[in-house]
Amino acid sequence: MTKISETHRVKDQWILDSSILIVDDNLINLEIYEIQLRGAGYHNIASVSDPEKALEFGHICKPDLVILDIMMPELNGFEVMEQLRKAQLSTMILAVTANHTHGFQLKALACGAQDFLTKPYQAAVLLARIHNMLMGHLAKKWLSEQNNTLETIVQERTIELRKSRFELIAALGRAAKHRDQDTANHTIRVGKLAHMMGIKLGLPSATCDILRYAAPMHDIGKIETPDHILFAPRRLDSDEMEIMRRHARTGALIIGQHHADPLLLVASDIALSHHEKWDGSGYPDGVRGQAIPLSGRIVALVDVFDALTTCRPYKISWSLEQAFALIRKERGKHFDPQLGDAFLDLISEIIAIKQQYPDTKKG
Repeated sequence: MTKISETHRVKDQWILDSSILIVDDNLINLEIYEIQLRGAGYHNIASVSDPEKALEFGHICKPDLVILDIMMPELNGFEVMEQLRKAQLSTMILAVTANHTHGFQLKALACGAQDFLTKPYQAAVLLARIHNMLMGHLAKKWLSEQNNTLETIVQERTIELRKSRFELIAALGRAAKHRDQDTANHTIRVGKLAHMMGIKLGLPSATCDILRYAAPMHDIGKIETPDHILFAPRRLDSDEMEIMRRHARTGALIIGQHHADPLLLVASDIALSHHEKWDGSGYPDGVRGQAIPLSGRIVALVDVFDALTTCRPYKISWSLEQAFALIRKERGKHFDPQLGDAFLDLISEIIAIKQQYPDTKKG
């Protein structure tokens, strides 16, 4: 029997309680999956060797995650994904395949899989993918349930509602940091820099506070970005970049449009618009100038600056001088020129924030 080391055991009980359905026509593979999952602490596991019964089992066990073999006779994994999609089951799909071709893997993602794993694989990689997928799925599911509950009591418990929503933002922030520890301080710095910019621009104190708490949620949509794209140690190709760009719209959908709550409204605006550019060449909607929300324009600037001066898997960090030079060059093109000027007036304060919240890894 395969022994799972303590390093690979999942510690979060809320994740271990997740429902997992395994679909594979090979009985030996099913047994190996179960050994690996139970060794890591998962216990709510169902297996099916007949892909024709996958949908039936899906309705019975309502899985949070489906581990799906793609290459099966009779009914292949793509067809199973289509059935699950039509049934509108709220589940994550980890596609497993021995086909290493780029096009095949992209087809799996296009058909509804949130991530894929190629054979042969290491147990540690399988468990890490499952953990990350479940963490994002359960956080989104929990937020949706909380929002539904909170909306019913908004008139009666205004103070409690606002407190709870601040806690939801904090919970999403913790989930994002846990997903990618290397960028945890990046999100903190983005919040601090956005708050500082609000003060510099003379915005009301309450608005500056909202920027401070909402700005760190700018990349929350990446919680659904596949690991092999999010952590790629290279620049992404055009197909992968298209998948990565979905995080802006996904983030806005996760946070939702809460017009009664200024914090969540701003957080949603930021998530959607922080990759838009002043000249209209950004994404996802290609809006330009002041049609971009002010909060999005602020975070677009501070996010780019901090990302440039932060080590990433595919690049070393820029010097502060190089990053400030780019802000000067891109004012009026990538960035709102007024915001660019305000930012460049705060160089000493920016350096202080960078020093107070340093990267965990140096590049």
